[in-house]
Amino acid sequence: MKTLVLLIALLALIALGFFGYRFVQTNMGEEALEALHFPMHTMQEGLDAASKNGKLILADYSAIWCPTCRRLDQEVFADKRVADAINENFVYVRLEYDSDAGVEFAEKHNIQGFPRIIVLDTDGAKIVEMPLIFSPEEYAKNLMNVVSTRKRQ
Repeated sequence: MKTLVLLIALLALIALGFFGYRFVQTNMGEEALEALHFPMHTMQEGLDAASKNGKLILADYSAIWCPTCRRLDQEVFADKRVADAINENFVYVRLEYDSDAGVEFAEKHNIQGFPRIIVLDTDGAKIVEMPLIFSPEEYAKNLMNVVSTRKRQ
């Protein structure tokens, strides 16, 4: 009986730690998203806006509680150079790992893990996957390379 009580207490502590950690990470992720200087769209909104405005789609497959995703948001996407490149040339779509849309997107594009940033055309077809880098200058340059390559085609 004492062993069962200890086991239940241990499992309760593990669950509390897991869900507490995830709660804290989720709140931090939400704060990071609030600091971004471009609108976030659902996939359908993104497809509509991209088609209407002749822009590419920057599809961000992430998890709100993911520390690496948050680092990308804080160090790269919050940077003015990157935000300007996104606002001028892309429609930003955020797909959460835990959502139905995120699951569908991951299956369609055979994605394993996150964060993953994929550039799509106005029909939602994959053009290229962006490398995971944390230099805003290099990231903005990579975004503009995608745009200029696309314009030459």
